[in-house]
Order: sequence, then C-alpha cells, then structure tokens
Amino acid sequence: MRTAVIKERILGELRERILSGSYPMGYRLPVEPQLARHLNVSRDCLRAALDTLREENLIERIPRRGTFVKSLSEKQNVNVYYLLPCPDFMLKSGPIAAQTHMEAMSGALKAAGTHEMRLIPVPASKTNEKKNIDLERLKVITPGSRVFIIGISWYWKIFPLLRDMKCRVAGTLTVPIFLPECQRNGWQTYFHAGYDFLEILIQKLHGLGSRRPLFVSHAHSEDEQERIFALTDEKGIKIDEESFMRSNCSSDELRAKLAAHHKKSAFDAIFFNFADFQLRERESLNHDLGMPQNMPIIAGGKFPFLSELRQKPHYFHMDNMQIASDAVEWLVSNKKAEIIMSGPSFFRAEQSS
Repeated sequence: MRTAVIKERILGELRERILSGSYPMGYRLPVEPQLARHLNVSRDCLRAALDTLREENLIERIPRRGTFVKSLSEKQNVNVYYLLPCPDFMLKSGPIAAQTHMEAMSGALKAAGTHEMRLIPVPASKTNEKKNIDLERLKVITPGSRVFIIGISWYWKIFPLLRDMKCRVAGTLTVPIFLPECQRNGWQTYFHAGYDFLEILIQKLHGLGSRRPLFVSHAHSEDEQERIFALTDEKGIKIDEESFMRSNCSSDELRAKLAAHHKKSAFDAIFFNFADFQLRERESLNHDLGMPQNMPIIAGGKFPFLSELRQKPHYFHMDNMQIASDAVEWLVSNKKAEIIMSGPSFFRAEQSS
C-alpha cells in the first residue's frame, strides 16, 4: 500500500478519535513508537499524520511532555455550518418552512455564541432542488467540521461527502429509514427524531372534547391514517374514511367541501395538517370557513390563512429553537453518536389572540 494512502487512513482514524471524544480534550497521545506499533504503521508515516493534525490545530506537541489533544477554545475550527437548501431559501420557501429555519437558526446562533463559535449558513444548492447540489459551494466545509441540518432527507445526497470528511453532523431526523446508514462505520452523528406528532394531536383533540374530528391535508399516507385510527380508537374518538379530506383547492372550494363533509359526517373539530396545506394561489378565506363559531380548529403550524379566521385556532408545533440549541451543544461536545426522541415538552402550544 502506498505511503500516501496509509497516511490518509491513519489520519482519518486519529481525527475521528479526537472528534468523537475517544481522545478527549487534554488527552495525552501514546509516545510515537507505541502509537506506531498500535496502528501498525511506520514512524515516518505516523509523523506525517500527526503533522497534519497539528496543522488542523487538533493536537499540540509540548516539549518534554508529549503530544496532547487541544481544547476546543484553542482549535481553529470554531465554526458551525448551518446547511440551507439554497441562498434565498427564506424567500423561495413557504412561510412555514421559512419560519422553521428562522427559529432553528436563532437557537443555533445562541448556542454557538455561548461557546464563542460562529454559525455560518451554507447553501447546499443554487436552485432549491435536491438534484442540483452545489459541490463547489460546499468546499467551505473542511474535514472535521461541525454541521447542523434541519430536515435530514433534503440533504441525503450530501451525507457521503460529510461522512468521508469525518464531519460531526447534528440535525432533525425526518426520515427514520436513513438512520442505519448514518450510524454505519461509527460516524459521529446526532439526530433529534421527532416525537409522535399524531399522538399529541389526538391528545389535544380529546382534551377539547372532540369525538369526531376532520383531518384536512394535501394528502394522507396509509401509514398516517392507520396511526390515526389506532390512536383515536384508544381515546374513544370516532373516525372513518369520511374523516379525511384533501386540501388542494381554492378558498371557495374549501368552504364547499367542508360544508359537504359537515353535513355528511357532522364532524366537531378540524385539524389542518402540517406545512403542506396551501390554498390554491394563497387565496384569502375572508375570515370565514363557513363552520360553527364554536368549532375547535387545530393546526400544526401558524398558517397565514388561519390567522384571518373569526375562530381562534389552536396551534402547536416543534420548539425548533430548543432543538437547534441542543444539537449545537452536542456538536461542540465530545459526546458520541446518539439519537434523541423528543417528548411533548418539545412542542409549543398556543392559541391565537
């Protein structure tokens, strides 16, 4: 095996031990002959790898004392990179997605500031499309960097790059099937897997006295419907196929569909599902859904059209500021890979005034 290849292998292994916390801050590395034997490499190859780690400011050699892992405050790598889909994402995205990122960025900024670190937004593409990843822009992320991502599935094609560079990656996990791949080969990742949103929803509906709600969404997956059926059955809430309504329509069509459903099923509460609900061309409802004034309305986000209603909707959504803050705290720590399942405390509940 060529010397350069061996050096890169050893360099990657040592860097990972430092960044993962296996070699914690202040740890004294074994003397060179011992470490070379342990890694089964020549001392010249080991020295070359150690020289690179010193250049990266991960270790320091103190005369007559040895080689030590540097403390976080002494490392040059004091940036936390915050991946965004594209440079003008806040303008191109819908209001809910923009709000989510603004809250998360605020929490991440606050946490990074307490450690005297910088939060640097990095656009992952030029066009807000997963297939057009901007690899040139991503070169700002150097090996061993700390990277925060919200909405893991969007950036999945970037993960091999981050893994190969031994980056520490933290974020919200939106597609659990990705988890085994992320944890492979000891890659140091932290995922905040969302608490069962539907469970909190059903608890809220039950608490408001609803026994026959209507679920309004752009689409309902079979898994989602099965979960709703199971949870409502436990609470004594009655639902059937008529309890689900698609929302991809204009404001007039929405009112007509709601009236028809109400006449047919006599639902007693409405839940507008997630951030995918958008009236066609964002038309105004003119303050009226055409439903009884006392009917509870619940939403998983502050949709602009709901704020115009005469009824006062109940909102509840993930506390993105706290989730992002926790993720950055993990990034700057020496903790090993972990998955956090958020509980109800990570949801904010409020009613519009």
